[in-house]
Amino acid sequence: MATKPSTAANTVPDGRAAVSAIVNETPELAQPLAARGAVKANADGTYAVSGDTNAIHAIGDYIMSFEPAQNAFLNALVNRIGLTIVTSRLYRNPWANFKRGYLDFGETVEEIYVNLARPFQFSPDTAEKNVFKRELPDVRAAFHTMNFQKYYKVTISNDQLRQAFLSWQGISDLISRIVETLYTSMETDEYYIMKYMLAKSLLNGYVQSVNIPAATAENAKEIAANFRAVSNLLEFQSTKYTMSGVTTHTPKDEQFLIIDARFEAVMDMNALASAFNLDYAEFMGKIVRVDSLVEYDWNRLTELFTDASGKVDKNFHKFTEGELTTLGSVPATLVSRNFWMIWDNFQNMTQQYNGEGLYWNYWYHVWKTFSVSPFGQAVAFSSQAASITSVTVDPASATLSKGASLQLAPKVVAAGVINKSVTWSIAGAASSGTYVSDAGLVHIAKDETSATVTVSAASIADPTKTANCVITVSGNAGS
Repeated sequence: MATKPSTAANTVPDGRAAVSAIVNETPELAQPLAARGAVKANADGTYAVSGDTNAIHAIGDYIMSFEPAQNAFLNALVNRIGLTIVTSRLYRNPWANFKRGYLDFGETVEEIYVNLARPFQFSPDTAEKNVFKRELPDVRAAFHTMNFQKYYKVTISNDQLRQAFLSWQGISDLISRIVETLYTSMETDEYYIMKYMLAKSLLNGYVQSVNIPAATAENAKEIAANFRAVSNLLEFQSTKYTMSGVTTHTPKDEQFLIIDARFEAVMDMNALASAFNLDYAEFMGKIVRVDSLVEYDWNRLTELFTDASGKVDKNFHKFTEGELTTLGSVPATLVSRNFWMIWDNFQNMTQQYNGEGLYWNYWYHVWKTFSVSPFGQAVAFSSQAASITSVTVDPASATLSKGASLQLAPKVVAAGVINKSVTWSIAGAASSGTYVSDAGLVHIAKDETSATVTVSAASIADPTKTANCVITVSGNAGS
């Protein structure tokens, strides 16, 4: 079960509050500081830290003159103060609404979807024959595995630590220097990856598109009407808008509009809010902005998709000019919250002092799961016409023994942004044990008596485009 940490204020604690917290939580610092009069021991066992400048100087003099005290102070500063700030701010990513939360246990999430049950005609004549027949539910599963394990590193020198004790503000600045560097880097990378994932989903054919004209101030209301129509359609059960073709819907309160910043400047957002039957403030809470789907920091992304051995992920590539043109035709995408499958798996801060160089290195380790759901709905609005040209199945024919299986591969030729997924069906089988999975794996039952079975792949976006694979069952009459 994923959990979401409570979000705290977006401010670094002031220097005095941070030092007071560290002193009270670190006995190896508190007792020597109290003995030197730098802090005051209270009757209840706590320690009071004065707010005047002399106090921070006295604390600094002790800490800087004793290396174990330096280590204890920085360890508490980073691990107890810094990491708490990072945890409380995990959800400041502009696309943070799509995150599932912190996955406390495990590295793999199994997503299960149960599709609609088949309807059967009531008939007393067939009841006695069918009453004990099994009708297995159409259960689909998708697995989302942790696929991001990075760390971020920052160095703090003796001189930087010494300067921090010149004033209370210096402590706050030190916290900011450590936390902001690490956290901002992680947050930026998270956004870059999510944007790249959306672009890949559009290009790979995971998303259905609706054609709209290129946006101008004059046709903004017409485009808004298209948005409203699609938003309304998503509330009805449909097989069109998921990559798996399951029957599902998305209520209004779970719909989010990812919108290009330049496109938003052209659109009348008040008119768009009216199109969604929402007041302006409520509607803006459903807007998720993207700077551009055609602009990427490819050097940074390449680093993110490179493993420890220096090998770049085989599924990562820099977009071609043609792909960028297609992405540039998509100013907005309407997605369900369930389309995104993103978890925080692990975070940890570690440190090491280099006695030779007189500095501390800090490592912020971050593990995440980045994925999208085959059962979540998404619709892209594109000015580029989209269509399915053809569907083929490889192989188009095969011979299988009873008890054998064969993985079929569909090939969908398409133009523009359109769902390239297919649904599978099987005909001619005499045994209920002969089936084709939703991934195209066909299995011939050991008791199959038919000489041939036909497996069909139909485009989800255009069901008129289909292809077949004829399976000859070896050993049966006519085969």
